[in-house]
Amino acid sequence: MNTNNDSRVLVNYIERELQPLRERIAQLEAQVAKLQPAEPKRLPWAGLLERKAAQ
Repeated sequence: MNTNNDSRVLVNYIERELQPLRERIAQLEAQVAKLQPAEPKRLPWAGLLERKAAQ
């Protein structure tokens, strides 16, 4: 029994199975990047939370 070869076959199989998922993740990350504003907007109540945290 060649366990090294078995492991290599298993790793190759897993890599092939993961490829479509990696591509889908890349697509979703690109979509999320488009949705996020380049400069995050400051929420109106952010100052209130900061003052509360400073107390």
